[in-house]
Amino acid sequence: MFSPHRWSAKAGPRSTRASHLLPTPPQEEIEETLVWGRVFAYYGRVKKIALNLLVSLSRRILAKYQPRIIGVTGSVGKTTTKEAIYTALRGSFRVARSLKDANTEWGVTATIIDQEFYPVGRDSIGRAKLSVGELIGLLYRGCKRLLVKGDYPEILILELAAEQAGDIKFFNQFLQYDIAVITNIGQVHLEFYRDQTELTAEKLSIADGLKPSGLMVLNGDNELLTEFITTTRLRRTTFGWDEANQYNIHLRDIGVDGLRYEVNTPDGGVEVVLGFGRQLVDAAAVAVAVGRELGIPLAQLGQRLTGLASPAGRFEMWQLRRGITLVNDAYNANPDSMKSALTSLQDIASVSPPGATRRRVAILGGMRELGLAHETAHLDVGRFLRDKVDLLVAVGADGGLMADAAGLSADQVVQVDDPSQVDFSKFLQDNDAVLVKASRSFGLDVVAQAIRQRIGQ
Repeated sequence: MFSPHRWSAKAGPRSTRASHLLPTPPQEEIEETLVWGRVFAYYGRVKKIALNLLVSLSRRILAKYQPRIIGVTGSVGKTTTKEAIYTALRGSFRVARSLKDANTEWGVTATIIDQEFYPVGRDSIGRAKLSVGELIGLLYRGCKRLLVKGDYPEILILELAAEQAGDIKFFNQFLQYDIAVITNIGQVHLEFYRDQTELTAEKLSIADGLKPSGLMVLNGDNELLTEFITTTRLRRTTFGWDEANQYNIHLRDIGVDGLRYEVNTPDGGVEVVLGFGRQLVDAAAVAVAVGRELGIPLAQLGQRLTGLASPAGRFEMWQLRRGITLVNDAYNANPDSMKSALTSLQDIASVSPPGATRRRVAILGGMRELGLAHETAHLDVGRFLRDKVDLLVAVGADGGLMADAAGLSADQVVQVDDPSQVDFSKFLQDNDAVLVKASRSFGLDVVAQAIRQRIGQ
């Protein structure tokens, strides 16, 4: 059995010999390392103090103004769902929501203090971060809100990121939800979790912050939520495509301007006409469920949600010259959003100009934050797209994994190793429907913009 004490007693001479094999770093390098260690430790303490101040202010502001809180979390569709709920409610209440992707502990507390605030800076993986000046400004405005009575939203819609275990628990310290939404649970952020079970538990922990009279709005099609849905004693309602859901979705038809859906509810059906992008209708169904919980008539909800568009960078659709439709969906990617986007590509391609046919072209890069599921997830998406594209432009090694699993013929696949060296417009033909999608770190947004400029609008 290993004993560090026994080892150190017996290994004295050996460690002396080993010291001649490993050169001692220069004293100045040791001192520099110690200095930087102290700097990072100090920075960490300052950061924790600053966050605690923001949380304290947020808690006091919520206690003073008593807004209703709608918390939105999930692996996919948080931002789109948040925007859909905002669209459904804003004609009936004073309502505010976290802007863009301000969904971290910094973004959520900042939203509570100042609903117009959005940080300019980004960290190494693209998340919003506060500068010292922005932090000081928020602290000032937070204190002012406490000291001076002013207008405050009746409802706050807060998008909550759960990138690692404990994130939702952090929010639950100072938030009590009137309505808690879980859009879905899938293979995303697994890099930071032991397994899918731990990720599921983290998302579901939002229930711990629900008020006793609050409502859970859950994706009834998501198998990882099934057990919770069937066993919880909390008030809950479900949405999805399955008819067993209280808010179930039916696609009625596809036209040149988008898709016409009916959302069936416990109070009857409501029609919504949305642009292309299947992710929009799930968000609209959640918004209908939330709106009905807050007493908004169905007809009014249908009118408000008709024409709902994706947030910037998410399934942006551009009509180019030569009849080409280009979709820039390179903001983020995971297996569920990949499959949804590929299904939406079919919808777009099904609407052809008179006398023309449309090829389905997918320019796909990799997905990040999948942990041990990285390879299997890419292979799964590859198998899914097999009958859904006419041309696959596979970017990088991850794109190659999808291409291998797709089993397409040689003339249906183009492999691109370095997208910065390739003119992607040369792969396109008249009337093509084109999807560009990958995780943000792949930078395929630049590819979409280059195609747009090359072909023209």
